[in-house]
Amino acid sequence: MQMESPVEQFRVHTIGNNIIVNGWDISFNNSALVMLISVALILIFAYLGLKKSSIIPSKMQVVSEMGYDFISDMVRDNIPGDKGKKFLPLIYTIFFFFLAGDAIGLIPLSFSFTAQILITLSVALLVVFITIVYGIYLHGFKIFKIFLPSGIPAFLIPYMFVLEVISFWAKGISMGVRLFANMMAGHILIEIIAGFIVALGFFGIIPLSFTVVLYAFELAICFIQAYIFAILSCIFLDQVVNLH
Repeated sequence: MQMESPVEQFRVHTIGNNIIVNGWDISFNNSALVMLISVALILIFAYLGLKKSSIIPSKMQVVSEMGYDFISDMVRDNIPGDKGKKFLPLIYTIFFFFLAGDAIGLIPLSFSFTAQILITLSVALLVVFITIVYGIYLHGFKIFKIFLPSGIPAFLIPYMFVLEVISFWAKGISMGVRLFANMMAGHILIEIIAGFIVALGFFGIIPLSFTVVLYAFELAICFIQAYIFAILSCIFLDQVVNLH
């Protein structure tokens, strides 16, 4: 019996009929389904935590407020000033969207959209785009100072400008690639080790033990990767909110 490829778990499957509009495939698939489930879980979590706010909070209210305070502190520490507060909803959404997606992806037979580079890279480039647009809105053409370190000789300005622009976009792209690569590598490793559980018979307890440990490790990675993505988004936005 041939073992299924470890990368098969990342294959996107259409759910229902194919929908093609002007040559574009907009069919509903398993990736979109898991993203909708993630958004639904976030909304349910927020609703249950806030529907009965009281001086003596319920357990759900405590957890919800802790999540809000955690993101609020992250934004305040990394985007100082009143202008940074308006990005709290964006960072909150990014963090919990990826956290929910990472966690759901660990459920057996589920699907991990955070292991799809198209998804993680799209969100990363969205953050970069928002950074540039909001920077132009706040500072006009002064925003381009972030691409020109102070004190450089005039003849180096064109070269430094090009290098800094490339570096700026590369940092944004690396945000998406980092999350995708970590999630994909972790899922492949678990899939490979779990494949030996049945094949080794009695000795399958050894890979089973490793799988349990890896699952615990991956749960921690889920939080860490969502946190890193969110905090890097804050750092990107701080470059233009508080123009250095």
